[in-house]
Amino acid sequence: MTERATMKIGGMHCTSCARLIELSLEKEDSVESIVVDYTSSTATVEFDPARTTIGSLKEAIIDLGYPASDENRE
Repeated sequence: MTERATMKIGGMHCTSCARLIELSLEKEDSVESIVVDYTSSTATVEFDPARTTIGSLKEAIIDLGYPASDENRE
């Protein structure tokens, strides 16, 4: 079963920033899908909660240099 979460991401200046985040998290085995929307400064990620946490995914975004915070979960 997957979980979906939307995070608010700061510091994105262009679509390349959004794509960098997508490419980085797509490499994670636990991530089923990720869509980063530059215009709304959000990332929606579907992931396997048995293999990772939203906190770990948020840290991966922060490690790329973008502040991230939990917005909501489904």
